[in-house]
Amino acid sequence: MQTKFYSKDGVTESGAPVELGFVEHEGVQFSAIGSLVDHAQGIVIGHVYEEDGRFVLRNWHGDKTLATLRLTGTFKMVPPHQWFPVTMQCFATVIDGRRYFGRKSAGWSLLRLRASEGQEKGASK
Repeated sequence: MQTKFYSKDGVTESGAPVELGFVEHEGVQFSAIGSLVDHAQGIVIGHVYEEDGRFVLRNWHGDKTLATLRLTGTFKMVPPHQWFPVTMQCFATVIDGRRYFGRKSAGWSLLRLRASEGQEKGASK
């Protein structure tokens, strides 16, 4: 049984850099978005790492920092078709002068952030 992990960099239709993550297990390939900063679409995707009491957003391999995150809150919820609550974490950040907000389950590293409504790239904070 052999498993390989790797990523490839690309560019979206809007010209934003995107990283795709791949896992190959017993000859079968699985892929997912690794990281993305697309100001045109107002979307940022990455993986959350906690270091020295602070949160950072990184690419799939964890070797490139995309942003420093601010934890704005936590709450518990019971997802559909589950019997136990999960803790959700809410985050905010500013990338290239644009504010982004998002949330994720505390048990997962993947975070998707959306630009705040009505804010254009480069607008004042």
